[in-house]
Amino acid sequence: MATPTLGHKDKILFIVRWWIGLMMVINGWHIFNPNGMVFFENLFRTSVPFPFPVFMAYLAKTIEFFGGILVCIGLLTRVASSLIGCTMLVATFTANKGALFEMYGALTFSLVCLSLWLLIFGPGRWSLDYFIFDRRLKKKEAKTPVEVQTR
Repeated sequence: MATPTLGHKDKILFIVRWWIGLMMVINGWHIFNPNGMVFFENLFRTSVPFPFPVFMAYLAKTIEFFGGILVCIGLLTRVASSLIGCTMLVATFTANKGALFEMYGALTFSLVCLSLWLLIFGPGRWSLDYFIFDRRLKKKEAKTPVEVQTR
């Protein structure tokens, strides 16, 4: 089996980024709908053992929505994917406790794994992180003199 080229790796990272980002934006959209947040406020009050349950519900939905946007466009991808991964890990072991192999438990755990994958491999070349940060580093490296080895 041939190893994927750099172009394939970037395509795969792009698809994974968009999948995670889209899922998070869709799930975090409830923050703008007061009727949708009632469910999450009640869920956090009853089944999630955290102090300030209403604040934590809004914090989770804010991370999901805005973190999803950042992951989609590939800006601050590692930071956003780590926050999403932590949020989904908490959701997996609190709200979806005992349901790892059911629909919502499997979804949240998959998002944890994919967020970890993005955290390790980064956003790829098709991202704003690459255009903003990696290019700047390459220009800086190009300006530094190369050491010449003498025999």
